[in-house]
Amino acid sequence: EGVSAFRADRLPRDRGPRPAPRAAAATAPPAAAPAPPASPPSPSSAREGALTELRRAEERLPHVSRGYFVMRWKSHLLPPAGPEREELVQQMLAAGVAEEFETSDGSGRVVIALRCRERDGNLRESDGDVALP
Repeated sequence: EGVSAFRADRLPRDRGPRPAPRAAAATAPPAAAPAPPASPPSPSSAREGALTELRRAEERLPHVSRGYFVMRWKSHLLPPAGPEREELVQQMLAAGVAEEFETSDGSGRVVIALRCRERDGNLRESDGDVALP
């Protein structure tokens, strides 16, 4: 009972020959030329963007785990998570604008974290104070 109310008559799958698609009009405007590829950011500007993001992460998190920053931190200033971002972290460490340190996470595990270095070379402590050399 009632099945007929829900039944829909459908056309068979094979409907025979279909009409050919219409050819494009001869007066159609030419397709727009593709945009030139964007030049990749310079290493120093990419590093500055990463440093900005590291500072932003430091403001929001108790510590910035290196793995979290490389694989999960979301930002339009950074390359996609993975090898490119890892290379950028390596560049920041080599340039001396960031440093690695060991800390404990909430469950007591030791993690490698990142933090910015001050412009004059002093290190920033996790509480925001500057450690003197």
